[in-house]
Amino acid sequence: MDSKTTNSLIGGLLAIAFVMAVGFAIFTGYINRGGLSESSKWNIYVNSISAGTILGEAKNQKVQIDNNKLSAVFLATLSSPGDEINYAVEVKNAGTLDAKIDNVILNGDNQNIEYKYSGTEKGDIIKAGQSKVFTITMSYNKNVKQQVSTKLNMLLSCVQNN
Repeated sequence: MDSKTTNSLIGGLLAIAFVMAVGFAIFTGYINRGGLSESSKWNIYVNSISAGTILGEAKNQKVQIDNNKLSAVFLATLSSPGDEINYAVEVKNAGTLDAKIDNVILNGDNQNIEYKYSGTEKGDIIKAGQSKVFTITMSYNKNVKQQVSTKLNMLLSCVQNN
């Protein structure tokens, strides 16, 4: 083989290797139009919970966000029919991926109390860097005539928004 053919073969192999390296980098996310990209980060959590509107003789006893930061315990005393307490729950998306509310599960321990949430629903999007506030309400059944204490467990479930 002469040197011209050898140089052409080496140049062709180098071009193929370069195209393969660039293709690999693009498909694995290391290169974008702006230069090096950051890796994606999932970081969604309950940032805060505060007692809001209280009707009647209702009393907030305690609210505690669990260590996993996706569940919480609410303790309250409702004294008479019509008592109600609302909690504002702030969910923060401190990650780089948009999140979608998958479910909010409420497990209360007293059948005389109605537990509900409003201001969010399955499929709601929390964009990266943003927060969403929704309301949890505990209300005393108007047909019951005794003072009750109640415990509510909340579990928030989110998934990546594709």
